[in-house]
Amino acid sequence: MYVASDGQGRTAAVLVHMTERDHLGAELAEHVVLPVLVILPVLMLVLWLAVRRGLWPLVRLSSDVAALDTHEGQRLDNDHRFREFASTVEAINRLVDSLQAQVMRERAFASDVAHELRTPLASLALGAVQARRAPTPEALAGIEQDALRAGRILQQLLDLARAERTLADAGAGADLGELAAAVAEGHVQPAYERGQALSLRRPDGPVPLPVSPTLLELALRNLVDNAIRHTPRGTQVRIDVWSDAMSAGVAVSDDGQRPGAFGATPSPDGLGLGLRLVGRVAARMGARLETGGAQAPMTTRYALVWPASPDRIRVT
Repeated sequence: MYVASDGQGRTAAVLVHMTERDHLGAELAEHVVLPVLVILPVLMLVLWLAVRRGLWPLVRLSSDVAALDTHEGQRLDNDHRFREFASTVEAINRLVDSLQAQVMRERAFASDVAHELRTPLASLALGAVQARRAPTPEALAGIEQDALRAGRILQQLLDLARAERTLADAGAGADLGELAAAVAEGHVQPAYERGQALSLRRPDGPVPLPVSPTLLELALRNLVDNAIRHTPRGTQVRIDVWSDAMSAGVAVSDDGQRPGAFGATPSPDGLGLGLRLVGRVAARMGARLETGGAQAPMTTRYALVWPASPDRIRVT
């Protein structure tokens, strides 16, 4: 029996036989619950098949990507059979192109290193043979020079590897003027011994850059070292630091190719591994390596240039 009252003294009662209630429950179970129990497994199977079919193109695309050999220049077909992933295929191909370009640069750099090492090592071996036959002071001096040249190349490689491996000071930033002064001070004696004049021009105030001091010092040191080692006696080598509304940077110039300079060459070839190393480091710092643009009396100029806007300087 079910009883309900409206609060005003009126009451309604409904009497239901227990058998009818049980019969109603049984009908509900027969017409609703049992069909659901039968349909649910079928529905789960259909959903599983639909999900599997929907993910099948992604599985095939994943297999195609896994089968790529980036070292052999393979790319995904732009006309991929699954048009739904056209943008994904394009993005993967861009990544593959970037990796392949990096591999090519590494191969070219390794070839340059091998070429740079081949000359002093071959000369060293030849000098050793000559010194064995006739151990003259000239032959021994030649061996010493070749050994020092090979040692400089290896030191440059070690510097680059160390700079790329440990960049803990990348966020410290550097004062370009102060660092240029330190590099110039460290090269005064080598320039003097070669009969060259080394000078520095810098702004009075600081020239801050959000770059790694280690990388910046490595690049600038190699530019100055190249200018000193690959120019004749009497050369003027000048370091210029600037900062204006357009850019900030440092340039290393020399007049080593001036007319009448003993040992001057018509073009700045033979700079060796150092300049290629500077190019790699400049890219890491978000700088641009510029060549040319020397103003008289200077004949050769190499510069590291950063854009004036700090948010455009990329530090990696």
